[in-house]
Formats: sequence, structure tokens, C-alpha cells
Amino acid sequence: MDLEMNDPAPITKPEGMIFSVYSTLPTPVNTTVTYQDANMNDQNLLNISTGEFTVEVSGMYLMTFQGIGSAKHSIPHETLIELHVKDLVQANSSTKSTDHYAIGLMAALKLESGDRVSIYVTGAPLYEANSSSKYAHFSGFFIE
Repeated sequence: MDLEMNDPAPITKPEGMIFSVYSTLPTPVNTTVTYQDANMNDQNLLNISTGEFTVEVSGMYLMTFQGIGSAKHSIPHETLIELHVKDLVQANSSTKSTDHYAIGLMAALKLESGDRVSIYVTGAPLYEANSSSKYAHFSGFFIE
């Protein structure tokens, strides 16, 4: 089949890592995590200002998230992170602490073209200190 000049470019299957982004700013409660920069962001499929990854090719994906939180004034707080697909919770993780703590999530998901994937924070905020350290990391991998 000959391609016409107006035909869109064919979509090719991604391989391996699709994106790896990070945040250096605190994430308030009841908010989608947004990011300041990317180590890798193939075709800019993850919008760092909204925190949403838009699936281009249907298939199996592995999503990972790691973050750091801290409780204020040694009062125990529970942070819950949720992995949303099309604004519905598909996986979650929580931790409770009176000090700095790590929280993480890993999920393998069958996603369809056009699905939107993001990380949402409830309970207590992610890291509240002002610093240039990378306190939250979100990565996505195409499996098959």
C-alpha cells in the first residue's frame, strides 16, 4: 500500500521505558502529582504540568511511583497514593508515620489507547520541605 502525502505517520509500538519524571515540589492533599522535569519522556506522552500520561498504543504497562512524605510536628499522618486510570482508582498504597517516610506503588495494567494515567495524593501531602531534591518519581514501561 502506497502512503499518500496526507496519511498520518504510522504508530509504532514503544519499547521499554516510556517516561521517567520527577517532582521537587510538595504535593498537597487531594491533588494529582505534577512534575518539574523528565529524565525521559518519549513523545511527551506524560504532560508534566498536569501529571497525566496518555496511552498512545494499547497493551500491558508497568507503572511505578516513589515519593517521600513527612508528618508535621511529630503528629502521625497517613498518606495514601492512588494510581488513576481515566479518573478511576486502579491501585493504591498507604503509609503512616510521625517522621519522614517513603511511599511507593507498582502496578501492571492493561491499558487502551487514549487512557489517561496519573497519581493522586490523599490523607497527608507528599514532602513539604522546600528543596531542589527529587522527592517524587513516576515511571512507565511498555511491557507488551
